[in-house]
Amino acid sequence: MSINKFIAFVLLTILSQCNAATITMNSEADCSNSIITIKGAILKLDAKKLENVFQKIDSKFSGICAKQFAINFVFITSDGGNIDEAINMGNVIRKHESWVFVVDHCYSSCVFILAAGVHRDSRGAIGIHRPYFDDLSSNLTVEQIRENRDALKLKMQNYFESMDINPNLVEEMISVPPNEMKILTNDELRHFRLSADDANHEEREIAKQSKMYGLTSSEYRIRDAEADKNCTVISNWNSCRNSILFNISISDSKKRYEVMRAVCINLNSNAFIECFKRVMATGK
Repeated sequence: MSINKFIAFVLLTILSQCNAATITMNSEADCSNSIITIKGAILKLDAKKLENVFQKIDSKFSGICAKQFAINFVFITSDGGNIDEAINMGNVIRKHESWVFVVDHCYSSCVFILAAGVHRDSRGAIGIHRPYFDDLSSNLTVEQIRENRDALKLKMQNYFESMDINPNLVEEMISVPPNEMKILTNDELRHFRLSADDANHEEREIAKQSKMYGLTSSEYRIRDAEADKNCTVISNWNSCRNSILFNISISDSKKRYEVMRAVCINLNSNAFIECFKRVMATGK
């Protein structure tokens, strides 16, 4: 599902209102979409800070509306930093099924955070190089160093595979000396799946959304693609999209959505889906 106009608006807001804090959170009113901004070096304990932010979001927006519709948007600009912490942050982001967008640039270990998004996109440069150890003991033998590097390589490959990223990205990273930076092209981003949705998550979301709108998966894909093409005004995006998915007018879509919010919002998950589908399809 594309909401490119909304994303472009948020990116411009972040670029014009840079915050000195490493991790900040804001929230939109409509069904509690959350916006988390990560800016600066990736340091130890950042994963814990990030988890605390998600917990605040979960406690603030715990209603069914949030659970069914809300998206956690993570916007990041970073030169990189601690690789283990970046992986830990990525695991936090994936646990909360967040969308990740690069605002300006994402270098070095930042790529592990980008990889964690169930939806991944970049409006800036993605740079990679070979990971290195910050505090490697000078007493280690070459064989011990090789063992450490092999263990790190395996950890990186396993992580990327768990995020539906092409694990060959590790070999590409290793080929670039630590004092250099390779900026990935658009073709390379697609090849490594850094600019694509996690396919497993997408299939699950298609199944869930199809049920929400009372459509088969193939019907939903067709109408969703039509909505992506035609619904380009941020203020009218939701009404436009629902009008296409339910095959009703935009004015009816707006009216029925307000009724749905009043009637269905406090129901449990399964009842909410049926209520949403009924009200949006019939107006009652």
